[in-house]
Amino acid sequence: MDSFSSKVKVASFLFSALLATTASAGWRIQPSAGIDLGIIKQSFDTSFGENHFHQHAPNGNFYVGTKLYEYLNFSVGVEGGYEHRFRQQDQAFYPTLEDVTVPVLGFFNPLNPDPALYLSNVSAHAWHLNVEGFWAICPQTELTALLGVAWMTMYFDTVAISDPTVATPIARWNSGSHALFRMGIGIRQMITQHFGARLQATWENSSKLNATTAVPLPLGVASPQNLQDNYSVKPKNSYGASVGFFFQFA
Repeated sequence: MDSFSSKVKVASFLFSALLATTASAGWRIQPSAGIDLGIIKQSFDTSFGENHFHQHAPNGNFYVGTKLYEYLNFSVGVEGGYEHRFRQQDQAFYPTLEDVTVPVLGFFNPLNPDPALYLSNVSAHAWHLNVEGFWAICPQTELTALLGVAWMTMYFDTVAISDPTVATPIARWNSGSHALFRMGIGIRQMITQHFGARLQATWENSSKLNATTAVPLPLGVASPQNLQDNYSVKPKNSYGASVGFFFQFA
């Protein structure tokens, strides 16, 4: 009888725990909107942009999202937004053709045997959609993690300056839009009932954004017969850190 009574007590306890757990789970719509500002580290392959383009850029992100479902201290939601990497200029100097050991964006330029200074810019923008998880570690503090996809386009331009009396066209091109996998981790802190701040680190596989364009010829120069006339850029995966503020509507 004692054994049966013990089993009944255990079963009753487990059933009560299940009811309590079920009661704490459910759909919860909690929309929010915010803005992040940070720094992106965008590296490039050797000879295809590593010494040519600026590798750090300020980054802005505007987003809207909502929590959807809550279970105990965990929540899951969705977030979508627009990300912009601001235009950054860099300078790269290449010596005479006889001394060149690193090509200019994958291209050894027989049209320009003199030392040349290149002025170059890179920027990017993307729309993104993410699934985000929240873990409440304190009443006003949550750890976050996200997995998502970004549709990103990267823009490039470069111009060689070797002889100020010769007009050299600016080469401008872009990668086209590609879907990139992205993920991140962070922490959110509510400051008031509806206003909060977040710190976040993100990673994106921007190595898919390879881009190629024809090398523009200086005015009056005929194209040689055996010229591989392409500038090629090969980005690596990017990562960054940002801090932002958000408004929670409910």
